[in-house]
Amino acid sequence: MTRKIYKVIRRTNFKTLLSEVKKQKGSIEIRADYAQISDCAQINALAAAAKKNKSIFTLRTKAEGGAFKGSEQKRLLMLSYALRQNFSYVDVELAAAKKMSFTAGEKKKLILSYHNFKKTPSPDELNKIKKEMLAFAPAVIKIAVFAKNTEDILTVTCFLIDTIKEGRQIIVTVMGEKAAFTRVFFPLLGSFAAYAPSGKATAPGQFTVKNLEKIYNSMKVKL
Repeated sequence: MTRKIYKVIRRTNFKTLLSEVKKQKGSIEIRADYAQISDCAQINALAAAAKKNKSIFTLRTKAEGGAFKGSEQKRLLMLSYALRQNFSYVDVELAAAKKMSFTAGEKKKLILSYHNFKKTPSPDELNKIKKEMLAFAPAVIKIAVFAKNTEDILTVTCFLIDTIKEGRQIIVTVMGEKAAFTRVFFPLLGSFAAYAPSGKATAPGQFTVKNLEKIYNSMKVKL
Protein backbone atom coordinates (compact mmCIF):
# COMPACT_ATOMS: atom_id res chain seq x y z
CA MET A 1 0.00 0.00 0.00
CA THR A 2 1.22 3.53 -0.81
CA ARG A 3 2.85 4.79 2.39
CA LYS A 4 0.99 8.12 2.34
CA ILE A 5 -2.40 6.39 2.34
CA TYR A 6 -3.56 5.86 5.90
CA LYS A 7 -6.23 3.19 6.02
CA VAL A 8 -8.93 4.34 8.46
CA ILE A 9 -9.81 1.52 10.86
CA ARG A 10 -13.24 2.24 12.33
CA ARG A 11 -15.08 -0.39 14.36
CA THR A 12 -17.88 -0.03 16.92
CA ASN A 13 -16.42 -2.20 19.68
CA PHE A 14 -12.95 -2.60 21.11
CA LYS A 15 -12.43 -6.33 20.47
CA THR A 16 -13.28 -5.97 16.79
CA LEU A 17 -11.09 -2.88 16.46
CA LEU A 18 -8.13 -4.62 18.11
CA SER A 19 -8.57 -7.69 15.91
CA GLU A 20 -8.67 -5.54 12.78
CA VAL A 21 -5.56 -3.54 13.77
CA LYS A 22 -3.63 -6.78 14.27
CA LYS A 23 -4.36 -7.77 10.65
CA GLN A 24 -3.15 -4.56 9.05
CA LYS A 25 0.04 -3.79 7.18
CA GLY A 26 1.32 -0.36 6.21
CA SER A 27 -0.07 2.99 7.37
CA ILE A 28 -3.25 3.09 9.45
CA GLU A 29 -5.41 5.50 11.42
CA ILE A 30 -6.96 3.87 14.48
CA ARG A 31 -10.34 5.49 15.19
CA ALA A 32 -10.57 4.55 18.85
CA ASP A 33 -13.50 6.95 19.35
CA TYR A 34 -15.92 4.74 17.43
CA ALA A 35 -15.01 1.77 19.63
CA GLN A 36 -15.71 3.85 22.77
CA ILE A 37 -12.48 2.83 24.47
CA SER A 38 -12.56 3.50 28.18
CA ASP A 39 -9.15 2.88 29.75
CA CYS A 40 -5.39 2.97 29.25
CA ALA A 41 -5.12 -0.82 29.10
CA GLN A 42 -7.04 -0.72 25.83
CA ILE A 43 -4.68 1.94 24.49
CA ASN A 44 -1.73 -0.30 25.44
CA ALA A 45 -3.28 -3.20 23.54
CA LEU A 46 -3.86 -1.07 20.43
CA ALA A 47 -0.30 0.27 20.55
CA ALA A 48 1.09 -3.24 20.81
CA ALA A 49 -1.07 -4.41 17.92
CA ALA A 50 0.10 -1.49 15.76
CA LYS A 51 3.80 -1.65 16.63
CA LYS A 52 4.76 -2.80 13.11
CA ASN A 53 2.60 -0.18 11.42
CA LYS A 54 2.95 3.50 10.77
CA SER A 55 -0.02 4.55 12.88
CA ILE A 56 -2.17 7.50 13.88
CA PHE A 57 -4.23 7.17 17.07
CA THR A 58 -7.43 9.23 17.00
CA LEU A 59 -9.98 9.73 19.79
CA ARG A 60 -12.35 12.40 18.53
CA THR A 61 -15.55 13.91 19.92
CA LYS A 62 -18.80 14.22 17.98
CA ALA A 63 -18.33 17.99 17.72
CA GLU A 64 -15.03 17.39 15.88
CA GLY A 65 -16.45 14.70 13.61
CA GLY A 66 -15.88 11.71 15.86
CA ALA A 67 -17.96 9.47 18.10
CA PHE A 68 -16.43 9.51 21.60
CA LYS A 69 -19.16 9.84 24.24
CA GLY A 70 -17.11 9.94 27.45
CA SER A 71 -16.15 13.02 29.42
CA GLU A 72 -13.72 15.53 27.94
CA GLN A 73 -11.45 15.22 30.98
CA LYS A 74 -11.15 11.48 30.46
CA ARG A 75 -10.54 11.91 26.74
CA LEU A 76 -7.72 14.39 27.31
CA LEU A 77 -6.09 12.05 29.82
CA MET A 78 -6.25 9.18 27.34
CA LEU A 79 -4.81 11.33 24.54
CA SER A 80 -1.93 12.32 26.82
CA TYR A 81 -1.37 8.66 27.65
CA ALA A 82 -1.47 7.66 23.97
CA LEU A 83 1.28 10.17 23.19
CA ARG A 84 3.58 8.18 25.47
CA GLN A 85 2.84 4.87 23.76
CA ASN A 86 4.10 3.16 20.63
CA PHE A 87 1.98 5.01 18.07
CA SER A 88 3.71 6.93 15.28
CA TYR A 89 1.35 9.86 15.78
CA VAL A 90 -1.57 10.97 17.92
CA ASP A 91 -4.18 13.35 16.50
CA VAL A 92 -5.18 16.11 18.93
CA GLU A 93 -7.57 18.91 18.00
CA LEU A 94 -6.39 22.50 18.43
CA ALA A 95 -9.18 23.24 20.93
CA ALA A 96 -8.14 20.22 23.02
CA ALA A 97 -4.43 21.05 22.81
CA LYS A 98 -5.11 24.38 24.48
CA LYS A 99 -6.15 22.42 27.59
CA MET A 100 -3.08 20.16 27.53
CA SER A 101 0.69 20.35 27.87
CA PHE A 102 3.23 18.42 25.81
CA THR A 103 6.82 17.35 26.34
CA ALA A 104 9.36 17.74 23.55
CA GLY A 105 9.11 14.02 22.86
CA GLU A 106 5.33 14.11 22.68
CA LYS A 107 5.41 17.00 20.21
CA LYS A 108 7.35 14.77 17.80
CA LYS A 109 4.26 12.51 17.66
CA LEU A 110 1.65 15.26 17.68
CA ILE A 111 -0.69 15.84 14.75
CA LEU A 112 -2.50 19.05 15.63
CA SER A 113 -5.82 19.26 13.81
CA TYR A 114 -8.53 21.75 12.96
CA HIS A 115 -11.90 20.75 11.48
CA ASN A 116 -14.64 22.85 9.94
CA PHE A 117 -17.53 20.81 8.55
CA LYS A 118 -19.55 23.80 7.35
CA LYS A 119 -17.19 25.97 5.32
CA THR A 120 -13.68 26.92 4.25
CA PRO A 121 -12.27 29.78 6.35
CA SER A 122 -10.82 32.78 4.55
CA PRO A 123 -7.07 32.88 3.80
CA ASP A 124 -6.53 35.24 6.74
CA GLU A 125 -8.45 32.94 9.06
CA LEU A 126 -6.51 29.90 7.88
CA ASN A 127 -3.22 31.67 8.47
CA LYS A 128 -4.36 32.71 11.94
CA ILE A 129 -5.27 29.10 12.73
CA LYS A 130 -1.91 27.93 11.40
CA LYS A 131 -0.06 30.42 13.59
CA GLU A 132 -1.92 29.14 16.65
CA MET A 133 -1.08 25.56 15.74
CA LEU A 134 2.59 26.18 15.06
CA ALA A 135 2.97 27.76 18.51
CA PHE A 136 2.68 24.19 19.88
CA ALA A 137 5.55 23.00 17.63
CA PRO A 138 3.70 19.84 16.49
CA ALA A 139 5.16 17.26 14.12
CA VAL A 140 2.31 17.80 11.66
CA ILE A 141 -0.60 20.22 11.35
CA LYS A 142 -3.88 19.08 9.83
CA ILE A 143 -6.59 21.24 8.30
CA ALA A 144 -9.89 19.63 7.29
CA VAL A 145 -12.55 21.92 5.85
CA PHE A 146 -15.70 21.78 3.75
CA ALA A 147 -15.62 23.31 0.26
CA LYS A 148 -18.78 24.77 -1.22
CA ASN A 149 -17.31 25.92 -4.52
CA THR A 150 -14.20 26.25 -6.70
CA GLU A 151 -13.07 29.38 -4.84
CA ASP A 152 -12.90 27.42 -1.60
CA ILE A 153 -10.81 24.72 -3.26
CA LEU A 154 -8.42 27.33 -4.65
CA THR A 155 -8.12 28.93 -1.21
CA VAL A 156 -7.13 25.66 0.41
CA THR A 157 -4.79 24.70 -2.44
CA CYS A 158 -2.88 27.96 -2.09
CA PHE A 159 -2.77 27.49 1.68
CA LEU A 160 -1.31 23.99 1.26
CA ILE A 161 1.35 25.14 -1.21
CA ASP A 162 2.36 28.15 0.89
CA THR A 163 2.67 26.02 4.04
CA ILE A 164 4.79 23.41 2.27
CA LYS A 165 7.05 26.20 0.96
CA GLU A 166 7.56 27.22 4.60
CA GLY A 167 8.96 23.76 5.26
CA ARG A 168 6.04 22.61 7.40
CA GLN A 169 4.55 19.13 7.53
CA ILE A 170 0.86 19.53 6.77
CA ILE A 171 -2.19 17.43 5.97
CA VAL A 172 -4.97 19.20 4.10
CA THR A 173 -8.29 17.45 3.60
CA VAL A 174 -11.20 19.03 1.78
CA MET A 175 -14.64 17.55 2.38
CA GLY A 176 -17.52 17.61 -0.07
CA GLU A 177 -18.27 15.93 -3.37
CA LYS A 178 -16.97 18.87 -5.42
CA ALA A 179 -13.57 18.54 -3.75
CA ALA A 180 -13.23 14.75 -3.96
CA PHE A 181 -10.40 15.02 -6.49
CA THR A 182 -8.26 16.89 -3.93
CA ARG A 183 -7.97 13.66 -1.91
CA VAL A 184 -5.92 12.35 -4.82
CA PHE A 185 -4.27 15.62 -5.86
CA PHE A 186 -3.13 17.07 -2.52
CA PRO A 187 -0.80 14.18 -1.56
CA LEU A 188 0.85 14.67 -4.96
CA LEU A 189 1.41 18.33 -4.08
CA GLY A 190 2.98 17.37 -0.76
CA SER A 191 0.18 16.89 1.77
CA PHE A 192 1.59 14.56 4.43
CA ALA A 193 -1.18 11.94 4.27
CA ALA A 194 -4.29 10.75 2.51
CA TYR A 195 -7.06 9.13 4.54
CA ALA A 196 -9.05 6.27 3.06
CA PRO A 197 -11.56 4.01 4.80
CA SER A 198 -11.13 0.26 4.84
CA GLY A 199 -14.90 -0.03 4.51
CA LYS A 200 -17.64 2.59 4.60
CA ALA A 201 -16.61 6.21 3.98
CA THR A 202 -16.07 8.31 7.10
CA ALA A 203 -16.30 11.73 5.40
CA PRO A 204 -17.96 13.25 2.30
CA GLY A 205 -16.02 12.65 -0.91
CA GLN A 206 -13.73 9.94 0.43
CA PHE A 207 -12.20 7.24 -1.76
CA THR A 208 -11.65 3.73 -0.43
CA VAL A 209 -8.09 2.45 -0.06
CA LYS A 210 -8.51 0.22 -3.13
CA ASN A 211 -9.80 3.10 -5.24
CA LEU A 212 -6.94 5.41 -4.24
CA GLU A 213 -4.33 2.75 -4.89
CA LYS A 214 -5.89 2.01 -8.28
CA ILE A 215 -5.76 5.70 -9.22
CA TYR A 216 -2.12 6.12 -8.17
CA ASN A 217 -1.12 2.87 -9.86
CA SER A 218 -2.78 3.96 -13.09
CA MET A 219 -0.78 7.22 -12.87
CA LYS A 220 2.38 5.20 -12.12
CA VAL A 221 2.93 7.37 -9.06
CA LYS A 222 4.61 6.24 -5.85
CA LEU A 223 4.11 8.43 -2.79
